[in-house]
Amino acid sequence: MSKRLFYTTLCIASLLAGGSIYAIFRENSYIGAFASCLFPIEPIKEFLKTHTNSFFKFYLADFLWCFSLCLGLFAILVQKYKYATFCVCTAFAFGTAWEVLQYVGLIRGTGDIFDVITYLLAALTAMILFIIKEKKDEKN
Repeated sequence: MSKRLFYTTLCIASLLAGGSIYAIFRENSYIGAFASCLFPIEPIKEFLKTHTNSFFKFYLADFLWCFSLCLGLFAILVQKYKYATFCVCTAFAFGTAWEVLQYVGLIRGTGDIFDVITYLLAALTAMILFIIKEKKDEKN
């Protein structure tokens, strides 16, 4: 599998997983409202109620979206480590900017430090994945 296809596939999977979590647990969001018009969300939410925790409900979607952004940028730009670092820093910066905009009240949301930490962990996870993939490709 080519690098671009690998990163694109993971990007789309992460984006869809994050969107699904958001649709199920954030019914007051645009995504949640749209999804509830298309699918019966309540039975899924009821089933997951006993199988989830706060991290899953509130932070995993943000993690997956930042991770997805990193992977999408990898798919577009990745040729060398310096570009990977740029991709990771860009995704983290966008996530942090989003939280700052929430914190100062320009957009709806909580704007908390835990989301920023989640974005940092997602960016670092993407970089670790990139390094592992590069080393594996070098061996082949």
